[in-house]
Amino acid sequence: MAGPPAGTALRRELWLWCGLHRTATTSLQLSCAAHRAGLLQRGVRFPLYTFGPWAGCSNHSMLLVNAFSQRPEGYHMNPRFGLDPHAAQVQMRQQLRAVVDATPPQDTLLLVAEDVSLMTLPELEALAAWFDGAGLVCRPWLVQREPLALWESHLSQRVLSGQTLAQAWDWLASLPSPSQRQRRLERVFGRLQVLDFSQACSHPQGPVGHYLQALGLAGVEAWPLVQANRSPSELALRLLSELNEQLPPLLPLQAGCALEGPWRPHPQRRPGDQEGLVRALAGPALRLRGRDSAALLADRSWLGRVTAAQWQALHRWSQAPTKTALKLWLQGWLRSRQGDEERTSGDVFD
Repeated sequence: MAGPPAGTALRRELWLWCGLHRTATTSLQLSCAAHRAGLLQRGVRFPLYTFGPWAGCSNHSMLLVNAFSQRPEGYHMNPRFGLDPHAAQVQMRQQLRAVVDATPPQDTLLLVAEDVSLMTLPELEALAAWFDGAGLVCRPWLVQREPLALWESHLSQRVLSGQTLAQAWDWLASLPSPSQRQRRLERVFGRLQVLDFSQACSHPQGPVGHYLQALGLAGVEAWPLVQANRSPSELALRLLSELNEQLPPLLPLQAGCALEGPWRPHPQRRPGDQEGLVRALAGPALRLRGRDSAALLADRSWLGRVTAAQWQALHRWSQAPTKTALKLWLQGWLRSRQGDEERTSGDVFD
């Protein structure tokens, strides 16, 4: 990446929120966006994107990962939105320069970017070097979560995003473990400010309230905070997985380009499908069963050693309906929400 902005002799503080994923990061981003004026009164600048399809977005992952990725074509957000990865990289570099230039020395810059925890070591080193050259003193934060609960939440969110459970497991098995991600960040940035998610959840305002308090922000107790991306019930998750298998929400524009995109919406899916299912089917959330929890929790790297075949043997749905029953239920639900009484099961399912 080209050099940092000019005029950076005075060093400014940067609070870099690195995730992990599934620790109320989206809630933190949306809450900070809703209270940008209040943050600014406290000397904290929380920037939003100013251009393109991300204008107004509060997730800084796309900003930092795109700006420093060695393989921007492999960053999942670019093909998902049909963007040219190298053009997006140039735009994000320009946006980052503008963000730093707009931050006066007396203010603190807050960037919340959970995907930073998935960046490679060379990418993180380039990111840290750019921050240093830009006159930013980086103070990185990380939230850790009990591993088993983290993977359960990961699986739920991937299905909500359009994957099947099998696809979500394949994706999850490719991730570095939470401890590996923490060590990599520590190698680049030094000491991290590490928070515990279970402790954050016990705060009267929830995790976001705990995070704002940990950042040293006073007088935020009365702020209404956003709660986003809650996990669905186990039954809703299974139904969504089946729906995503039969009617993937996104299809590649060209045959054979399913991994790279660009994408187009499935003609038989519409916005709000998954929200409707989640609202209709409340209940207990997904729980991974059949494991020696004590041994697993003592070893954060367990996920990399579990194969997909072992997953099928270890994970059991309690009172799970049959695949045929799921298809019939989904057929009726799709027909009712579309108001199309002439749709047959053959129209919707293989």
